[in-house]
Amino acid sequence: MLTKPLTIILWHWLLVAALAIALLSGLRIGADLPAASSAALSAWLPQGAALDWHHWSALLLTALVCGYLFQLIGAGGWRRLLWSRGTSRLQRFDRALYLLALALLLLQIVTGWAQYLRVNTDLQALAAWHRAAAWGLLLFAVAHLLMQWQLGGWRRLLGIFTPSRPSLALTVWIVVPLIVAGSALIWFDHQFTPLLVHHTETPPTMDGRIEDAAWRQATPVTIVTARGVNFPGGQSE
Repeated sequence: MLTKPLTIILWHWLLVAALAIALLSGLRIGADLPAASSAALSAWLPQGAALDWHHWSALLLTALVCGYLFQLIGAGGWRRLLWSRGTSRLQRFDRALYLLALALLLLQIVTGWAQYLRVNTDLQALAAWHRAAAWGLLLFAVAHLLMQWQLGGWRRLLGIFTPSRPSLALTVWIVVPLIVAGSALIWFDHQFTPLLVHHTETPPTMDGRIEDAAWRQATPVTIVTARGVNFPGGQSE
């Protein structure tokens, strides 16, 4: 039976988990938008704090991809991925699928962070690219399983469950950038001021006026909303 280094197996299944959570929570968020392509799946998609799940899975996904890119550059994995000789047409197609998946992951990460940080005012275009990459990754998952079956059947498929001794160099090139990137992303995320709800002894009257003592004592907060269907142009500040 084929085996994989333990580091690669752990990275692979962390990536699968992060990607699955990101895709499912993203489809859940998208299903609530008008004319959403995932609306038909709404009844089967997870409920609850979809934005929180999407947020934390995106942080993990970004850190994992950073670790993989450092491994490709530092450990020379890009040479094997691009220029391996003596391979069959099926193996070359498999490598092309890997490159396509990497491109889709990078597109997901870039467009996701661009929406989160609002670096582009054209949020609809960013959302469209983000959504297209998500569907592309779902199709890749199916194609990837079929390709591994074609390349080696059950023996190759089960190889991702069969660890060999971890490579120290590979572990360093993947784990260190993953920890650094993950820590930096968590630190960056905590720079945003959380929205706090304060207790008041005298509750305000919910009449649309701000003369009540509770409103006058409250700290003003600016909240940016996006894709709100009840606002002109879909956004407000």
